[in-house]
Amino acid sequence: MTSLNDAIDSEVESRPLRRGWAFSVLRWVIGAVLLAAALKAVELSTRPAPDLDLLSYRWSLTAVVLFEIALGAWLLSGLARRLVWLVTLGCFGFFSVVTLGKALAGEPSCGCFGVVQVNPWHTLVLDLSIVVALLVLRPRLSAPVPAPARRWRVALGGAAVLAGWACSLAFISRFEPAQLGADGQVIGPPGQVVLLEPDRWLGRPLPLLKYTSVDKQLREGDWRVVLYHHDCPHCRQRIGEYDRQARTDRSVRFALLAMPPYGRPEDSPVPKDTTCLTGRVADTHDWFAVTPLELRLSAGKVLEVGGRGRRQQSVGGLVLGLSQVEIAQLPIVKAGAQRHSLGFVKPQSRYVIEYPLGNPASQSWRAGEALSECQCMAVLKSPREIPAGGTATAQVLFVAPDERLHYRKRVLLPSADPRQPPVELWLEAQVGLPLELQPQLVELTAGGDGLEQQGQVRLVNHGDKPVRPLYATSGSNWCIARIPALSAPPGGSVAIPIVARPAAGATSAQSATIRIHTDCADQPFLEALVSLQPSQTAAGAGPALAGPIAR
Repeated sequence: MTSLNDAIDSEVESRPLRRGWAFSVLRWVIGAVLLAAALKAVELSTRPAPDLDLLSYRWSLTAVVLFEIALGAWLLSGLARRLVWLVTLGCFGFFSVVTLGKALAGEPSCGCFGVVQVNPWHTLVLDLSIVVALLVLRPRLSAPVPAPARRWRVALGGAAVLAGWACSLAFISRFEPAQLGADGQVIGPPGQVVLLEPDRWLGRPLPLLKYTSVDKQLREGDWRVVLYHHDCPHCRQRIGEYDRQARTDRSVRFALLAMPPYGRPEDSPVPKDTTCLTGRVADTHDWFAVTPLELRLSAGKVLEVGGRGRRQQSVGGLVLGLSQVEIAQLPIVKAGAQRHSLGFVKPQSRYVIEYPLGNPASQSWRAGEALSECQCMAVLKSPREIPAGGTATAQVLFVAPDERLHYRKRVLLPSADPRQPPVELWLEAQVGLPLELQPQLVELTAGGDGLEQQGQVRLVNHGDKPVRPLYATSGSNWCIARIPALSAPPGGSVAIPIVARPAAGATSAQSATIRIHTDCADQPFLEALVSLQPSQTAAGAGPALAGPIAR
């Protein structure tokens, strides 16, 4: 009996000890995770903050970075374990709610680790796991830390926090917009919008030449060059003119350079049998070009800048061909953020979009000359100055092109101070294209036994006539779409099942493109991407982390 009592006493005494060691390991792991999350400081030094909501302003992101550094150092110090346990539990509970919102919104990354993109669902699993671990492994009451040791821990922890804050603020404060230098070098941190200013190229070698796929050819002889976006209707028109000139005038050489994003080969405005030299501008940077941009080169040197260049969009009191009276009669669409989608619009329809602007910085933001990527958009009103912490609005006029296309372009509001980031106002629209697939990405997880997996897309009809899906083709034999014998009515939709039959024991991710053909003359087909992730059982491990800025 005595030995049994001794064994029970020994077990009772060892439980707090084991729990104390477990919490010590846990706090070290969480502290390392929080310090890794301070990578957001690196991203804040290389790109402007999204400024879409309270949690994405630059000042709030900076505060999050400083808080995570302080909490991480506190966890590593081991001081006030009960209090730091409570603060950490509340912190990761809040993180879980924010990450869940990002995951449900379909954002590609949680933004927790800055430039390292992580899928929000993966981060949500990590956050919830930490919350559960904290609830299970609560710190035990321990003997007070001797005063000398406590002072050393406080001193070292405080020094670590101050050093982390100093490094982070140094990174964040050194933000400068990127520029293309005369020697072709991009000056400034990566990930920034690089504004192309062709007026500065006159009489000099083309600085963009090294980023093209045909630089060797353009360095020799005389050339007429046009830089274009594949989905710009005005660029498409100019390319047609260049192609006709090239076929009739053999004395002049023409080059057509596509700006990123390039689009699909079947959407290219360049005829397959063109006699023009074709090439691309590398997508190594986020170039902002006012297109179509025409250049006349001789031995790689810019002799003339033509096309649209940086001309004002207001001519003779008209803006995009509309008078002030006509513009005043147009409805104003309120954009909730600096990225706005109009959805389906008719060709040649007109809209005024009002974008919200904010300046979370500690100094005033003064605007420079507004620029538009496309002649279909023009800035009607923009503030000359936004005080520190202030808000304002900008109005953009959009005249939908004649062509039926997916429109995605932006307006740039550069700052008069080159040290301040520019403001990008994005606009998307389905011009004359009534059909849409929702979602365009179907994510499935394969079962470990190779059983059939199902998902679905909806064919949404924004038009005024019913549309029927006819049949579907797939780029992979493991994935098909089952077309129902139904039509999508005007303003309605129809569900289309997606079926995946992965091979048993598959251990790698797979993707397939499903093309759904319709009886709509303007959109004879639409495409959806199907992504199939292996199960953890088949892969032998958890899914790899994948997937911009702040929680």
